[in-house]
Amino acid sequence: MNGSSTKAGNIGRQGIATTTSWGFPCCCYQSQSTMSCLCSSSCSRRSKRHRNVFIFMIKMLILLFLLQSCIQMPKFVSVRFGAFVPWTTNMTTMYYYWNSTHGETVPADAGVHVETRNTTSNDAPIVVQTMPSRGNMMKNETNSTATITAMISKDEIMDQMAKEAKTLSLKILFQFLQGHLPNDGSIENDVEPESKEEKLRCERYGLEFNATVLQKRRRIFWGSTIADDSWHSIGVHAAEAHGLYHTVALIESNTTFMLTERKLRFAPGSQNLLALQSGIFGPKTNVVVENYVADMSINPNAIWIEHLQRELILKIWKENGMTVNDIGIVSDIDEVFTRDFLLAAQTCDVPMFRPGQNCRTPKIVASTLIFESSPECITQHRRWFHPDMIIGECIDTIGDRTIHLPLKREYANGTLGLRLHGHGKLLQDYDNMTNITMYPLWKPVDFRSAEGSDTSIREYVLESNRKRRYSGHIAFHFHNAFDDFQELRHKYKTYGHPISKAFQMPLGELQEDIDMAVKCVMNRTTTEAAASKKMEYVRGGFNNVLGRKPILYENSPEYRSARNSEFKEMVIADEKKYGTYNK
Repeated sequence: MNGSSTKAGNIGRQGIATTTSWGFPCCCYQSQSTMSCLCSSSCSRRSKRHRNVFIFMIKMLILLFLLQSCIQMPKFVSVRFGAFVPWTTNMTTMYYYWNSTHGETVPADAGVHVETRNTTSNDAPIVVQTMPSRGNMMKNETNSTATITAMISKDEIMDQMAKEAKTLSLKILFQFLQGHLPNDGSIENDVEPESKEEKLRCERYGLEFNATVLQKRRRIFWGSTIADDSWHSIGVHAAEAHGLYHTVALIESNTTFMLTERKLRFAPGSQNLLALQSGIFGPKTNVVVENYVADMSINPNAIWIEHLQRELILKIWKENGMTVNDIGIVSDIDEVFTRDFLLAAQTCDVPMFRPGQNCRTPKIVASTLIFESSPECITQHRRWFHPDMIIGECIDTIGDRTIHLPLKREYANGTLGLRLHGHGKLLQDYDNMTNITMYPLWKPVDFRSAEGSDTSIREYVLESNRKRRYSGHIAFHFHNAFDDFQELRHKYKTYGHPISKAFQMPLGELQEDIDMAVKCVMNRTTTEAAASKKMEYVRGGFNNVLGRKPILYENSPEYRSARNSEFKEMVIADEKKYGTYNK
């Protein structure tokens, strides 16, 4: 490359270096908008120095490789490497990547695998990784073929997380996860034909148990985006679903929904990733984290980015062997079906799971009990309506696309984004798809945004007087369970529906759910305005919840107490700085 220039910038953990055809580096001078490189005799001295350093580094790497081959190397956690968007110029590009062994960004030529190629403005993203395998890449997707096999032990990583925990509640949480081992079900258990327990469980949800039809438990594949979610939310979810998910697919982006850059929490080799993949979701559950690299040129709004991130969930499910007979769940980290209902979904005769679905109304929509910030602050009347569950036969890329023809969507020539009106956005809204009897398959965005259920499944629970029964919740929402309110305010400033003055207003003014939690933990009276919106809290807290309770909360009163005390201290400190809201 002689006398060429390129725009300089920074995309994720990516660097760039230029070389001449004979291996000498060029001298590069970076101005505000361009980086010009000159390969001439005036650079010979510097080039010679660089060449000598380069040769020395190669010799050292060879020596290290030889020494390493003589030693039994430790095993590493499964790592998924994200795509780095290449520079859009005609030049030789050297990619940098995150080195999971050393925990630093290093040039690709310092690792096991080096990949360079001439890029053009039309090139798709490529991956540099520590294993020589690549898959076909689409824009905004990541490559999932690289895996470094398991694993630092669960005990070791939970011990470390507990030692470094900044609060007592987090320490108790990690200690609980370290020893948590339910014995009521497994992703690989056969269905026992004469099981009274399974029969009673199905009856609790108005379902039948028929082991002659279903000999093995249905497998469950779960997917979510992940970002600054608290370990409180992650931990309580993992405890509830321990051993029941076949695959966990988590997507982390390099930007917020407002397109501001963010540092990856679960980068390859990070302690956070080690903890996720240590076995807290189950000893045989495959936990996959992939990185989404935002393409700023095609994202029209914040929610659109979330839709694109969730698209990658399907890719991971498919790679991990999902079939038409498996269950897919799309949710946020802080939403989970109760353990009892997950077990019921695996074995009961669920009408929406029977073979031959037309896929018009395939969803199981939860009735969800809401815990707001603390295990002791529960919404009295209002219920949430996520997570959502669909059988594989009706999930896009898993079900049969030749039978279930595609519909029109918002973007990308009708292939991505929300369903359009007339194409199934609402339950009765197929006006532009007339004369069809087999309806379109469901993408992750549809799990969250499209109507798709005409049947309610609830757990029938005895009231406290033991005389009558009511239709209860089948899921939990652990909302706003942050470790500090700076993180909480950051969420409301940069995610979903952003609040520009999130760092200037009283805590309760941010959002009505937070206001309810503040009133709850401070034992304040619910205002008339809040009561009119059904934002009252359960008096007496956790002990007065009717129906099923989260496993972590029920089995660790020490955790509940510590978390609630910490939350109260956080509210007191926050109100001193930002004031009190009481409307």
